[in-house]
Amino acid sequence: MASCDVLTASHSIFESAGFQAERLQDLKIPVLYNSRVDEMETDSSESSGDDVSDEEEMGEDIPGLFELEALTMIIKLWLRGIQRTNQEQRKTLQNFENKLYRVLSESVEPFKKFLASNKSKDPDLPMLQHYIERLSEACDGLKKEMIKVNFQMPEEDRRRLDKHTVFVCSLLGLSLDFLDRLEEMPSEIRDHQTLCYWIVNFLRNNNETLTRTEKNSSYKEQLYAIGFDRLSSAVETILERAGSMEQHIDACEWAERRVQDEFKYNFLLSLQNERFPFEIDGRAEWLERDGVIIANVVTKKSESSMKTMLRKLELNDKQQVVLFHGTDHKSACDIMSGRGIHLGAGREKRDFSSGAGFYLTQNLDDALSWACSTTVKPAILVFRVEPDFLNKASKLDLNEGDGLTKWREIVNFFRLDKGPRNIRSSLSAYDLIEGKSARATKSGLMNGNALMFEQNTSSYQMCLISKKFAKMFQKRLHSIFFYDTS
Repeated sequence: MASCDVLTASHSIFESAGFQAERLQDLKIPVLYNSRVDEMETDSSESSGDDVSDEEEMGEDIPGLFELEALTMIIKLWLRGIQRTNQEQRKTLQNFENKLYRVLSESVEPFKKFLASNKSKDPDLPMLQHYIERLSEACDGLKKEMIKVNFQMPEEDRRRLDKHTVFVCSLLGLSLDFLDRLEEMPSEIRDHQTLCYWIVNFLRNNNETLTRTEKNSSYKEQLYAIGFDRLSSAVETILERAGSMEQHIDACEWAERRVQDEFKYNFLLSLQNERFPFEIDGRAEWLERDGVIIANVVTKKSESSMKTMLRKLELNDKQQVVLFHGTDHKSACDIMSGRGIHLGAGREKRDFSSGAGFYLTQNLDDALSWACSTTVKPAILVFRVEPDFLNKASKLDLNEGDGLTKWREIVNFFRLDKGPRNIRSSLSAYDLIEGKSARATKSGLMNGNALMFEQNTSSYQMCLISKKFAKMFQKRLHSIFFYDTS
């Protein structure tokens, strides 16, 4: 019902843009996380037939949300066209431009948030009709103003309406021309990689070309500089999600994580959108799978709920060391029953590793904060480890002796690629490293505003760096908490 109502309310805008409602289905083809660009461009008649396998069925849909995203794309294209006119023309379009901004901020965005927040409830919500009427009135007003000022959508932008890449850019909050460079690439290069890969790659390239002034600006301005659209709320979403963890990694990586997470879990970009990987009987609190206890947590304030569950699972045994790893649903499943702890899947430029490290903490809140800052589908892996097992490991403790000096040396090497070249080889003798987490800061004008890292004094982290030890550690996986943020 909501989809039809939104379509009806948006009809005047779709009609004015020359966008036929039937073409919505062409844009609605999910872009699989592992699909190449050539597969993304497949015609809908080849991708949405009756022969789709069970594994390829659409995930949970949110009625009306797709139509609102298409409407957002059209309004952004109109604004793009206005901003490219000369100064005199733009003056005559000022009222129309202001109305476009208001429709986005006062009608479309609130409606999208409303639908997303109520996705698991009855679509015939009391407030639904209010948002429908508000949107319909706003769209009709826009059409009248458009006719009044005789606004004509530039032909270049009209052609963009049919491009999957433009819709994806709009959906992710990127500039609408962000992926134009793909068209300039030879198909044998472009189609060899996924769309997600190219977006992340372009973000990194843009980040490398930032000027010193841009690199020293706020995270928000850096995100705009590497390709995000100021009309979108994407930057605010990224920074809000990062929260207190913001200074742990740079702005570009927060952007990368958000893009990759959207391709995994946004139902408009992925076929995989289950609420939880494993369903639990309504009468049970958990289930056991492959020797691991699975618990699903459905509450925004999950810290207390998870701690209560930990007590029920008797994980407060002083004879055991309990360690937590924050990640997302899919990665948690891979660790549990797929590849295990694969050190090569680690991120580059971490505190004690670069591309080959697995991080844990003794603080549940820290693990959960990290997971929630990087994904809309957080998961917490709980490991129960015997003290003797850890005592027998070859350990580098950066909290002892001259630990601070060594900590700085290692963090600067992995984070900034500075310091002795033999650090990596010297660490190969260890199974794990213990020490405080790093927080990015600026050194001040005397040092040219160079990036520096300081310790989070109350933090603790353990990084596994030995493949052999990680394989043994994997056997200590006790339970997984899958968290729903809706």
